[in-house]
Amino acid sequence: MTDDIHNDEEIRREEDSGGGRKGMSTMKYIVGVEAFEKAATLDSTASLNLYLIKVFLVKTATANALLSVFNSSCNVAGLAGALLGDAYFGR
Repeated sequence: MTDDIHNDEEIRREEDSGGGRKGMSTMKYIVGVEAFEKAATLDSTASLNLYLIKVFLVKTATANALLSVFNSSCNVAGLAGALLGDAYFGR
């Protein structure tokens, strides 16, 4: 009986030690991923703009408007996905 109590206390001690900074240690990776994602988005937007203008012969103003709508819908889709994930599919 006393061995079970000793084991339970040891498990709690292991769980409590170092649990305060786990999220902060991964923050540098999250910031790095977001920075590279933003750079990739800006680059692909410029390429898509040129493609719409040169290949599809879309006017510059129309191409910019299409890209603006596309970028806005991508941002809203991520927000909607996070909301659905937290509200309905999360724990």
